Amino acid sequence: DGRWFYFSQDDGRGLFSIRAIVRDHPERPTELAIGGEGASCTQPMVAKVNGVQTLFFVKTNTGAASDMDIWSCTIDGVETSDAKPLGSPVNTPGNETCPFFDSTSNTLWFSSDFLPGFGNCDIFSSVLGPSGYSTPENAGAPLNGSANDLYPTFDAHTMSGWFTSNR
Repeated sequence: DGRWFYFSQDDGRGLFSIRAIVRDHPERPTELAIGGEGASCTQPMVAKVNGVQTLFFVKTNTGAASDMDIWSCTIDGVETSDAKPLGSPVNTPGNETCPFFDSTSNTLWFSSDFLPGFGNCDIFSSVLGPSGYSTPENAGAPLNGSANDLYPTFDAHTMSGWFTSNR
């Protein structure tokens, strides 16, 4: 709705939390209750999924295997509910990061350092269907290369997009 801005912030101990500010009061960020003790939450992205406002984010649990997984929850301003990892086939024993959900095609774009690819981190897509997410597909060359390819953003209407790379 354009009223909220979501971002991650370091707590000073190396753990990140997702915060929100309302457009009319940017001086008062509010921490979202999604992380839990010892968890780091970053890379927030909001999209409508089947008509429901959904927050995608990356969560790392310290002390566990410390891998990064993509999670989602419903969101209304600063109120969240039903936070859970996307699970398999999107999340793997490796690191899945940089979620971007395209509501027009029901496609999740993300980066992974575990799924088969060209470099350390490659960009993948997975379509959300009635039974969950499809097996991730590597976006291929020239989008992916021999280095880290991250933060995909795509617009299905214009067939254009952006990403970052350290090639």
